[in-house]
Amino acid sequence: HLQARQGTPLKQLLHHYLFFRVPLLRPDAWLQRWVGPVRSVFASRGFALATALAFLISLMLVARSWDSFMATLVNTFNLEGLAAYGVALIGVKLLHELGHAFTARHHGCRVPAMGVAFLVLWPMAYTDTTETWRLTDRFKRLQVAAAGIATELVVAVWATLLWALLPEG
Repeated sequence: HLQARQGTPLKQLLHHYLFFRVPLLRPDAWLQRWVGPVRSVFASRGFALATALAFLISLMLVARSWDSFMATLVNTFNLEGLAAYGVALIGVKLLHELGHAFTARHHGCRVPAMGVAFLVLWPMAYTDTTETWRLTDRFKRLQVAAAGIATELVVAVWATLLWALLPEG
């Protein structure tokens, strides 16, 4: 019966080639310790309003200096700029995964592992939030699923505002 469920050895090999995970951290205790302080700052109404205001100001400032924005963007298409994009992308993806992890922990779900998953040998960060299936409220499950994207959007808003306000470089 187990053999029938797992499939043929060829099917198992193909599945493990297409997708496998390498857990690197056991973050649950750390998340439990920090979920309160993180929630009090980033899940507050004040932070949401400040981010909305930052979004509106960023839109206005970028629209006002659109030519400078595009020139800055084009000028970063070199080896140094691509390296900076790579570092920023890795940082944002780690924050993305922390968004899932903190939201799952906020709703009482354990987060037993975080690490690197390989999808057809392409590496990507992952957070094990499989316990969220136990949440009976669909909205809470949706919050955990959307937390990564929401985190990236918040980072984008504040990064755009900083770009507009700080001197070049």
